Amino acid sequence: GPSMTRLEAHQRVDYAKRAVEAAVKMYRRLNKL
Repeated sequence: GPSMTRLEAHQRVDYAKRAVEAAVKMYRRLNKL
């Protein structure tokens, strides 16, 4: 939102990237089984 600081926004983007990477890793593992 408008009240969100740049630092908070950056942290959210960084967290989202990590979440996506983790999801991709799990997806690849499941495909190998």
